[in-house]
Amino acid sequence: MRKIILAVIAVAMIAATPIMAQSLPGTWKGTGEGICPPPFPTPLPVMMNPWQNWKGEIPATGTSFKGSWYDGPGYKGNFSGLILLSTPTFAVCNGQWTVINPYTDPPQEIVMGNFTMRFYYADLTCKGEWYTSSAVYRGTMEGAQVD
Repeated sequence: MRKIILAVIAVAMIAATPIMAQSLPGTWKGTGEGICPPPFPTPLPVMMNPWQNWKGEIPATGTSFKGSWYDGPGYKGNFSGLILLSTPTFAVCNGQWTVINPYTDPPQEIVMGNFTMRFYYADLTCKGEWYTSSAVYRGTMEGAQVD
């Protein structure tokens, strides 16, 4: 009997995951912490605050997450990732983030590193981490679904 109950619970959790994932599509917005040096060349000796302010979208398919970020010193960039893993409580997105270097002609978008974001079904919030390619610099971000 115990095995039957565990099997029913497992099937219910697997079946519920796609239903919960349907709540993720929409606009997400948040803030982040952490610093790293800007890409070369840049005339400003000011550290960047990647993901300090960010906004992203999860489309109706619920399989990707992309958007943009900007910080107080004036740096900005983009991010894009795939939602690869879903559990009964959260979905995980892995991707890359970039910075746009306006000091090159033409401005260049440079891949700075990777990020991971976890989207929580229960309260439609998210938390994640970003890393530079060198893994020396890292930071965190958090947010919530806004529509």
